[in-house]
Amino acid sequence: MNSQCVRVLGPHVTSQRAPVSAAQSRRRHRRTWQTPCTASGATEAASSPRDGFSIADAELSATFDTLASLVVPPGDPSAGVLAARPTPLGRGLTARQAAPPGAPLLTVELWNTLCVCDDPAGSGGGAFGARALEDWEMVHGPLPPMLQAYILSAHRLAPTPSRAESGWFTRLVAWLLHVTRHGGGVWPLYKRLLPRGHESLMHFLPEERHELQSPELEALAERERDAILGLHASIFSEATGDLRALRLAAAPADTLWAASMVNSRCFADEVAGEALSLVVPCADMANHSSAPNASYRLDADSGSFQLIANRDVAEGEEVCISYLGQNPTKPNTLMLKDHGFVIPGNVNDRVPFSAGDDAQSRALGAPRVAAALRSAPLAAAAARLAKAGGDAAGARRLEAAARSLHPFCGRGGGPLSAAAAAVEKERRTVDALLQQCSDMLASHATTLETDEQLLAGSDDPGTPPLSPRVGAAVAARLERKRLLVAAQSLLTAYAEGL
Repeated sequence: MNSQCVRVLGPHVTSQRAPVSAAQSRRRHRRTWQTPCTASGATEAASSPRDGFSIADAELSATFDTLASLVVPPGDPSAGVLAARPTPLGRGLTARQAAPPGAPLLTVELWNTLCVCDDPAGSGGGAFGARALEDWEMVHGPLPPMLQAYILSAHRLAPTPSRAESGWFTRLVAWLLHVTRHGGGVWPLYKRLLPRGHESLMHFLPEERHELQSPELEALAERERDAILGLHASIFSEATGDLRALRLAAAPADTLWAASMVNSRCFADEVAGEALSLVVPCADMANHSSAPNASYRLDADSGSFQLIANRDVAEGEEVCISYLGQNPTKPNTLMLKDHGFVIPGNVNDRVPFSAGDDAQSRALGAPRVAAALRSAPLAAAAARLAKAGGDAAGARRLEAAARSLHPFCGRGGGPLSAAAAAVEKERRTVDALLQQCSDMLASHATTLETDEQLLAGSDDPGTPPLSPRVGAAVAARLERKRLLVAAQSLLTAYAEGL
């Protein structure tokens, strides 16, 4: 995340400022929950909610404004700066007025968040998390003792090492289930802003998984769903769970919903060495951008959570943050798993090339790969797209393709000449890698062009739009195919330089 700075100490500790690091400040969320192992685009009447949402677009702005008036400090400069509206990225936040760099765009008091210590037995001893819970209960009322104990202790309900239910993830899921089912005040409003469904992998039904066109993703989706259903039965179910007395989840769908909300919308930060995970109403509506105009910070002096402008933000501009941190390493497989979408041109994606008799490791020349990446028409085409404000993702796909070739690159392969035997070895390797690209493209049940048409929608009004999850699956497989085509282009340019 391209944040300027983050206050890393809480309101009850001596304040200091420190630069943001990927370990301190990562959007949605600090660490991915590990299994033990957006919108459809349909045009709808304004009086009915979009598929997957509880409220219609016409109600969105007013509901957000009402909630913000309750969670933003009275008289705060950020009050009224942001509005919730449908955007090209889905429902998101837009600026009602221009804002300069460093200006607070949204401020939420910490006692209006759900804040847990990731490891109460670790660094910091859970002191900040305990104080945050104490402040929360002063404002919103006492929690049931069983839930309070579960939130504060990482071990109270974990009698065996194999059980994962007491981590930060499950404690936030339990808290969110409680406030959205039994809570009053701001929490019914917050629930109305949340989607009813989600496109993350844990929500994919068995009959939908084939749309992913990836055995690895299909298996991951199955593991994700099985893990959450296991947590439902052992912890959250009001019939069988350890927390059944709290009546948190009547059905598996309740737990799946809360788990996906936490997994996809959670913020994280660090206070005096104590890692924290937070659910922050209103702020969690910010969408992702590869070039974000905002970041977030936990402000120690004011006891608040803020969205801050990274640069000049124009009136009407959507306010976006990065979900990847300062050192983005998250490929689209994990973006789809956690957030339900993929990033066009994710430089962290890789083509899964394999070495063999023909595709030999270190056979390609790193200088030649770099030259091919800069060559016309490859670089020129990518530059034209970026300059025109079009598909800058094309240049990022070429970069990802080049990084995919690193295992096959050595120091040789100079740009002008090389020994005949070495050149022949390079040609064989390039041909083998091109064949692998063709084979991977052919292994999909649909073509790139078909997927583009599916996402564009049909002109026939009688043809129903894709469901949100199927749409996410089509977008994911289309992105894989576009990366393969980029790799083919790069390898072809390399071969032309031999």
